[in-house]
Amino acid sequence: MTMLEIITTARHLLNEKVEGFWEDTELLGYADDCQEDLIKRLPLADIIDLQVRQQVASSPDTDILLSNSSVHRIPSDCIRIDTIAGYVGRHNAKKLETEDLWIIQSGYLTASQTDPVYYISNFVGGKSIIFSPAENNILFVYYKRANKFTSTSDTPEVNTGVHSLFIPYLCYRALAKDNELNLALVFKKEYDEAIKNRGGM
Repeated sequence: MTMLEIITTARHLLNEKVEGFWEDTELLGYADDCQEDLIKRLPLADIIDLQVRQQVASSPDTDILLSNSSVHRIPSDCIRIDTIAGYVGRHNAKKLETEDLWIIQSGYLTASQTDPVYYISNFVGGKSIIFSPAENNILFVYYKRANKFTSTSDTPEVNTGVHSLFIPYLCYRALAKDNELNLALVFKKEYDEAIKNRGGM
């Protein structure tokens, strides 16, 4: 579906046949928000065209929470992480949560020097991957931010099977702007349930 088809259907549901209260530029902005939300929540098969496999070199930064670690800057277009692996051994790394770090810091757990682990940190200038044991390069598989919609002739970059999900999302956002909150929540529920029915989050 093109954005013109999506917007036309949404306007029909909003009882607005032509551009009026809700301008096309505004609805395209809502569509940008929708596509980013879908990339974060849909099953990976629905966003496979946005997958990026990239070798990420270590940066000069250092980390004090995880010993024998290297710091790798996350690309600015990343909005969802798939896999992080050591580039030499190609072993997938296990993600550490904050509580794991404190357990390691307390001495109750020692980070493995053979099985790679990582955690995400907010360094100055952007998010970074702290990877242990340290490597000069890591293999980073992620899903990138889609291009912004600039015209109603544009087509969403997610799987064509989920293009219809833009319609309830646009209705939800448009009605929320108009303070029709009860009806807006009906469309939001439809949108959320459609994602879950596809196996999403």
